Amino acid sequence: VINLNKKYYSWIHSVCLYQKKNKKLLTRAFNNICTDDQHLLSIGDGTEKEHLVQQANEMKCKDHIHFLGFKNNIHEYYAASDAFVLSSDSEAMPMSVLEASAHKLPIVSTSVGGIPEIINDDTGYLAEPGNLDSLSKSMNQLYSEPEIATKKALKLSEMVLNEFSLDSIGSKLLDMYGITT
Repeated sequence: VINLNKKYYSWIHSVCLYQKKNKKLLTRAFNNICTDDQHLLSIGDGTEKEHLVQQANEMKCKDHIHFLGFKNNIHEYYAASDAFVLSSDSEAMPMSVLEASAHKLPIVSTSVGGIPEIINDDTGYLAEPGNLDSLSKSMNQLYSEPEIATKKALKLSEMVLNEFSLDSIGSKLLDMYGITT
């Protein structure tokens, strides 16, 4: 059981546990950077869960990797976390990144799909897809510079709220179809 009123640094990863999410890469990267005060919270279920749990149980940081399954109260986990990480090999514009940014979480993500359109050196930390060293380095950099990570998170949050809010998207759709209100 995870205490949301914790005294440790928590990374959150909230996706379906399918192969394209490359959660195996994430657990290996977390194992590379894990310290006594860090924990990885994996929210979601999927076909890879059994294999991922087995992999995690063989790691030095096995007691710091938590597979919590599907949660209806995901926003409580975002609010109680310190950073978000995504290790996917393929994405479009993942809702989990938008949700994490709405919670002002610093983000490490692989540079796939539409993610580089919103995450760059000013707004977060990008890693090369499928590259263990790159993901480990990006996670360690975020963890090692909390003040800079917070500034990046705030900048990303502001941009995401301006660009992806219902009002903004609705206005863009109306403009696209030439509809005036």
